[in-house]
Amino acid sequence: MAKKALKLILSLWIVYHIAVIVILANGSSILGRSYGWLLVPYANALGLNSTWNFFSPDPAHTMYLEYRVRFEDEQGNETREPIEGYLPPEKDQIVVDSSRRRMLYAMRFLMLDQNRLHALMAPWLCRQHPGASEITIAHEMQAIPSFDRAIANLDTPLRDLRQQYRSASQTFSCRAEPDEVGL
Repeated sequence: MAKKALKLILSLWIVYHIAVIVILANGSSILGRSYGWLLVPYANALGLNSTWNFFSPDPAHTMYLEYRVRFEDEQGNETREPIEGYLPPEKDQIVVDSSRRRMLYAMRFLMLDQNRLHALMAPWLCRQHPGASEITIAHEMQAIPSFDRAIANLDTPLRDLRQQYRSASQTFSCRAEPDEVGL
């Protein structure tokens, strides 16, 4: 009896797990919206909730954080050359690895709330660059052209049709004690 119950529970869990993977692959579908309350918490706990919008009519925009690390002494004199970079670092490259692709989607999470930049990203970048005095961070978003625009401009490479948007940059001090910021 216990063995049959275990088989039943395991079978139901496998069906549920597969349903989460299949339905949340396109979370904005009617099934994703209808059953999201039941599927999303489980998918978030396992890291399965990264949608694959590349086959939808309006693909998700690629988002990056551009940063500049400055190294200055107490008098404001540069002690080292500034370091500039992007997060994720694969800007303008095709990302094949699914864990790196998830980092692209994590940028969306960071950009939705400025407190997250202040509480999470700026202190992390300061720790990655010992001796840094300040970090300047800007959001960069690359909008993928719509199908209509791509078809209307067949002779133009898709790279040239992308629109790039950049937000105002914010500067964070690496010397100050981190504030208590509620997320």
